[in-house]
Parts: sequence; C-alpha cells; structure tokens
Amino acid sequence: MPEGLRRALGFFALDELIVTSEGVGFADGGLWMTNLCLEDDCRRTRWAVIRINEAGPEARETAPPLPLPAASWGGKLRAGPGTDYPQTGSLAEGERVTLLERTSVLRDGLPWFLIELSDGHTGYQWGGILCGLEVPVEGTFEVCGR
Repeated sequence: MPEGLRRALGFFALDELIVTSEGVGFADGGLWMTNLCLEDDCRRTRWAVIRINEAGPEARETAPPLPLPAASWGGKLRAGPGTDYPQTGSLAEGERVTLLERTSVLRDGLPWFLIELSDGHTGYQWGGILCGLEVPVEGTFEVCGR
C-alpha cells in the first residue's frame, strides 16, 4: 500500500480494509477508493473516492439532473466515450464545461460524459478528470477547488 494512502487511512485497522481489483473498501464497503489514471498512459494518477454507499434510494432520486456546470482537470476531448475514439480537442485545467449526458461507458469505475464547451463544441471526457463546480456530481472527481 502506498505510504500516502496508508497515512490517509491511518484510522482504519488494516484487517478492516476490503481490497479488490476495483479498489479499497472501508467500513464494510460503505466507502470505496481507487487510484485513477489522469492520462491515457497512467503516468499521472490520483487516489479518489469512487463510491459512498451510505445514501439510500431517496438520496439518488434528489441528485441534480443534467445538464450541470462543471470544470475539467485538463485533458483530451474525444469524439466518443472512450480512448478508442479520436481526439477532437483538449481542455485546460479549470476550463468550464457543461455536463450534458452521463454515458454507461466506464473506465476505472467512472463514466464518460458528453460535455459542451463554452464555444458550443461538444465531445466526450472521462468523469475522473471532471469536477462539479458547486455540488458533487455523481461520476466526477470531487468538487473543483476543494
């Protein structure tokens, strides 16, 4: 286990952790984390919470619907939901976008989104390099600036 993750999880006893190919689970699976690739070749990675299971169905029903404002951590814009699709552009870190649609295509447990740029162009970006602006958005990495 990487030292940074070990420090972050210091309050959990190691025998309480659930380790699978999906990531690391805590509190009987109530919280799941994984190391997400920030680039196609995974040279840059970041540990992220990918799922919190404490919310019941009523919480999911009140999640804000798309479209929603968001921002990108930077990266490639693609013609379709996945790295097999050609690159159609790139986004700078902090660039504002609108999330139009959450696809069912997953990478490392997070979906690809159809997004719209400020100039009206659309394309797809992976949720692991997108962030909600003011509220958490299911399938994105954290809230920007937190």
